Amino acid sequence: MNAEGQSDFIAFLTAPVSYGLAGPVEVIETHISRIFLVGDRAFKTKRAVGLPYVDFSTADLRLAACRREVELNNATAPGIYLRVRRITRQADGGLAFDGDGPLVDAAIEMRRFDQTALFDRMAGPGRLTPALMTKTARMIADFHHHAPIAHTDGGAEMRTALSCCPSSWQSALRCVRTSPPLRHTKAAIPRAF
Repeated sequence: MNAEGQSDFIAFLTAPVSYGLAGPVEVIETHISRIFLVGDRAFKTKRAVGLPYVDFSTADLRLAACRREVELNNATAPGIYLRVRRITRQADGGLAFDGDGPLVDAAIEMRRFDQTALFDRMAGPGRLTPALMTKTARMIADFHHHAPIAHTDGGAEMRTALSCCPSSWQSALRCVRTSPPLRHTKAAIPRAF
């Protein structure tokens, strides 16, 4: 399935009436997700893709991925990840949140947060400070230090993910190596540990 196969689902989530609201729905797209911002909520969905590093090719796989994402992210972002919503087909052919009909797709319902709190938006006006980046790096390191070890073939999966678009990774590494603000950060972060 591809985006065309999700067209009725996308139309449902872009319609304010689906949420019982009259205001606009803003859509943010990434290579594997779509986020629908409406009112004080965000609804994150998975694109119907099957890639070497992620398989969201069926509604059941997308539902399972949404459930796992909520489970994992509740530990680091409590209060933001609220629940998984099933998008179902009604008897009249329309779509509904958590109906009795068959599963069409899934969405993670989240509490919407101020977009100016995103690091990329903070970097431009100079609000992304070395102290904040160091604090964040420490939190991430602590999280990974205490995370359970999964004894799977994850390394091979990562090699596959990295090998599928080497020019993109090389470009990103060049950017990190040559960006003046990041050079300072690279020097500061190792000293923080």
